[in-house]
Amino acid sequence: DNPGPPFASGRQTTETREIAQALDDYQGRIKHLLERERSLTDDIGHELRTPTAIIATSSELLLDDSTVTGAVRERVGRIARAARRTMSVVDALLFLGRGEPGATAVRVDLGEVVNDAAQMFRPLAEGKGLDLQVECGGEQWISAPPETAAIVLRNLLENAIRFTDHGTVRVILEPGRLIVEDTGIGLGGVDLGRIFERGYRSDTRGGSGLGLDLIRRVCKRVGWQASAHQRPGGGSRFEVAFDAPVPDA
Repeated sequence: DNPGPPFASGRQTTETREIAQALDDYQGRIKHLLERERSLTDDIGHELRTPTAIIATSSELLLDDSTVTGAVRERVGRIARAARRTMSVVDALLFLGRGEPGATAVRVDLGEVVNDAAQMFRPLAEGKGLDLQVECGGEQWISAPPETAAIVLRNLLENAIRFTDHGTVRVILEPGRLIVEDTGIGLGGVDLGRIFERGYRSDTRGGSGLGLDLIRRVCKRVGWQASAHQRPGGGSRFEVAFDAPVPDA
């Protein structure tokens, strides 16, 4: 944000001036890259987030219309799912692009985050015939940057519903820990040591390999721990361990 003055000057020897000029050029390129990154995050926020939210809201309203049936309803459902997924990814990218380590934290009620996310994804789960269950003991407060917990939970829920064709998806909120588990294809054949790596894809799960990487990076930014486990009864279980809960105000 505050680059120093140029190194090169007329008082240097030729050899020293060449080195100083190279450092000045390097600093200039870094400044240019940072400006491009800031412009990109601003463009994402303005040009993608708002229209995507409009698409998601409009498609949900269409799905509430009983006259929308058959193939048209299926197409609208696909639009709604894609819009929801895009919103989750955009929120994560904006947080990672704009936020700094130690970003301003606020008191966040995890119970409210869980209930809001469940309401958002319930139509998607019901569209696949899945039972979306929530086990939440009420309010649980943590200190975190705004929207961080919602970003992580929405991405975990989207993954769980995508890889589950029948049965249940459960969101469990325990003191200091959030769990999303499903009765889907599970993690057999998946290298659990690499599952959060960017671009890692197993033969069984497919996908882009980006969703879990976003979760890992967001958690790392705020000091949380994300882990993946094979569910004993079949399916998968993802856990996020938070810092110690903060007392209610």
